[in-house]
Amino acid sequence: MEFSDGMTVSIEKSGNTRLIVNYSASRAKKDAYNRKRGLARLEKQIKSGKLTKSHINNRGYNKYLTLSGDVVIEIDYEKYNNDGRWDGIKGYLTNTKQTKSILLNMDEEQAELYRMVCKNFQGVPLREIRKES
Repeated sequence: MEFSDGMTVSIEKSGNTRLIVNYSASRAKKDAYNRKRGLARLEKQIKSGKLTKSHINNRGYNKYLTLSGDVVIEIDYEKYNNDGRWDGIKGYLTNTKQTKSILLNMDEEQAELYRMVCKNFQGVPLREIRKES
């Protein structure tokens, strides 16, 4: 499926569940940049010999690592290039009857609220609250 900037698609799932998929060109650019940074970090770690067999998992950019031979760790560039298809795509699984535009707007409002809270509490020392027995 080809997406254009700002395009939103609703896909009906089982029951009353929908998957709302949104594409943003600016998000795609950011996603590609982050993937490139993650790949550079992996390449640097491979060159320094800091990667071990325990690093091969599906978390983060480690999903691009493969084990060849007995102990040779390599980057799977095909996986890296295939992940570019998902750049700029964001999905929402919902069971509400709200329209696509309202759901996307709610997400933007929540992100703005989170940024405001983080900014307001920056530098506020945290304290542990203990329950009294």
